[in-house]
Amino acid sequence: MLKGKIVRIARPTDQLAKVVRFYTEGLGLKILYHFEEHEGFDGVMVGIPGELYHFEFTQQRGHFVGRAPTQDNLIVFYLPDQQEWQHAVEQMNWLAHCSRLCFSRIQSQVEKYPRKSFRFVYF
Repeated sequence: MLKGKIVRIARPTDQLAKVVRFYTEGLGLKILYHFEEHEGFDGVMVGIPGELYHFEFTQQRGHFVGRAPTQDNLIVFYLPDQQEWQHAVEQMNWLAHCSRLCFSRIQSQVEKYPRKSFRFVYF
């Protein structure tokens, strides 16, 4: 159904600049597109150029959206290389996004995934 299609995951935020910094400086994603004052919204799309997925973050001027409703609103990346995984962990710690346990004990913030890849979980 979605094979070969572009997938965009969109989330609202009250802190657009901080969110963009998290994804670009922390995870190394690139700004693919941005817009300002589009019907009252500012937004940024980040991702890896050429990949079929990206994240869009929007901020509506004068509107408060607050934080995610639970600690289990997660985005999970599977990094096959341990050094790449370690670098991602170090970047998150540098940006003060330290490891924490999620509400569900099934997930943890940063952990090794058993299928010869490393899982990086954050919210």
